[in-house]
Amino acid sequence: MKNCKKIFSFFNLNKAVLFLFVLIYGIGKSHAQLTDLAPAPINFTAAKNIKPNIFFILDDSGSMAYSHLGDEVRVNQYINKIGYRSSLCNKIYYDPEVNYQPPIDAAGNLFPSMNFNQALFDGFQERSIRIDLSNEFMAWRSRSSIPPTPASTTDMRSLQDCNECTSNDSARDEIRNIQESAYYFIYKGSKKEKLGNNSIEDHCKDYRFDTAVTSGSANWVKVIVSNQSGINRSDERINFANWFSYYRTRMMMTKSVIGYVFSALDNNYRVGFSSISYSGVAPMTNSRSNSFLNIVDFNSEQRAQFYTKIYNTFPGGSTPLRAALSKAGQIYGGRLISSDNDPVQFSCQKNVSILFTDGYWTTDGETSTYGPFQIDGRTEVGNRDRDLASPKGEGPTVWSNSLADVAAYYYETDLRTLALNNCRGDRNVCENNVPLAKDGTGKNFQNMITHTVGLGAKGLLDYQDNYETALSGDFYEIKNKIRGWPAPTANNDQAKI
Repeated sequence: MKNCKKIFSFFNLNKAVLFLFVLIYGIGKSHAQLTDLAPAPINFTAAKNIKPNIFFILDDSGSMAYSHLGDEVRVNQYINKIGYRSSLCNKIYYDPEVNYQPPIDAAGNLFPSMNFNQALFDGFQERSIRIDLSNEFMAWRSRSSIPPTPASTTDMRSLQDCNECTSNDSARDEIRNIQESAYYFIYKGSKKEKLGNNSIEDHCKDYRFDTAVTSGSANWVKVIVSNQSGINRSDERINFANWFSYYRTRMMMTKSVIGYVFSALDNNYRVGFSSISYSGVAPMTNSRSNSFLNIVDFNSEQRAQFYTKIYNTFPGGSTPLRAALSKAGQIYGGRLISSDNDPVQFSCQKNVSILFTDGYWTTDGETSTYGPFQIDGRTEVGNRDRDLASPKGEGPTVWSNSLADVAAYYYETDLRTLALNNCRGDRNVCENNVPLAKDGTGKNFQNMITHTVGLGAKGLLDYQDNYETALSGDFYEIKNKIRGWPAPTANNDQAKI
């Protein structure tokens, strides 16, 4: 067995996950900035010979098809208001300040830029319907829109992008959702800080607009996309078409971003994949499922399969996040797959899961064998964060089998022991010699480190940029045991974040 202490160096995905947030929320305003930043999450020292495992878990629930981002779009009823059609209110809508580059394939080659007059409804599907954005654009399409999505709405190539959206075109206080030239709204009001707060001064609820910045008294200006509508009178038609085909929905944006993020990983890492709705572990070779990929070296073959599976994942399921994370832990515990596909090769390997979701965990999609279970796949994890030190501990309100409990169980539990009979006959993976972090934190036994990325869903606690050092606020109070974490009850989704 290789000497882990000599050849292993520290590995941490914090920067990678942070970079994922940066890309998703559009902090990078150009492709040049994006490519300059891309190596950043990989700038930590990787293991030599002993490669860290990364299991990427993608939300494929039905809401990932939506062309709006942020709970406030639906809750504050922006669907038929200007808010749906402005990136200041609907965080996924077209932003004229962002350069929407096409996604990349496994080899790093750019997808084709879209033709404004023939933009794919889903840019990841060559056989998707095409939209002439000069006269067929609609902010959203559903079965109730006029015209509706194509009759074959069960065909993922023409899926509706706002399932719950309806409109009343005769209403005088709404924006009509009809076919017309592509457009967006820019804000010229004086209450920008109020946008999205659902107050009487929330101008995302407006329906009145002007057609020129220098005339009219409305808070918004409608911009018709043209060869001179962009910044400094530039032609933004291709940029808008790229947004429409590659970034318009949560799933398409996620695919585009993930493609760029994972392009920075190389053969020094081992990468696998699963969607949250798929409970199985289909073998990598000749797999019939686009929903799972074993964790192996991220060489050219694995990279090609990873990109193919990511780009061919479609929304339509529920949100069994607890079960999906438990499956990842069981895989690292050697319980769901054969020894030939066991991702844990050495006792000192780091095992990481990245859970990417746009919603709150639910019991829908869970079964008697796919749920918040321990390594044995039968016993519920129970309450695993009750006794953890603050701020990890849940506080005075006790709750069991939450997503946090699943993450805590697989972090706090030694996943490879003689008692579990999973040390592997060909090599000993049970020795407790996993290096600790430089500050002495972490575990020296084989466990699973979980990173989560929440897309648009809002919890009950207010976020602060300086939360770690702030002397007030929600996190400060939890850290100092003034209050506890909200109880993730079945009827309180926001408490699950």
